[in-house]
Amino acid sequence: MAQQALPDPEALGVSYLAYLNGMAEAATKMRRHLLDALRRNEVAHCEDFPDALAGSLRGTTDQPRAVLERTRGDLTVAIVQNRLGEKIARAEGRLAKD
Repeated sequence: MAQQALPDPEALGVSYLAYLNGMAEAATKMRRHLLDALRRNEVAHCEDFPDALAGSLRGTTDQPRAVLERTRGDLTVAIVQNRLGEKIARAEGRLAKD
């Protein structure tokens, strides 16, 4: 397999969104290619195929996913804390009236 750098979005004349969507689509094409090769009993071809084609992209994509999940968790905690704070404030207001 040729070791060539991928062209950037500008070189292809597409937006970054279209470029990233194309990269995501490429992952499904890679899987299909790999499964077809396995059907032809080309196991040796398949062993290094994902990393060779993706250039160890897996680790790079795992990082933003982890950041997004941590951010989602932080946001969830903040929302729950805010709701709890509002309930405490209402309870304090009721107690002050009694």
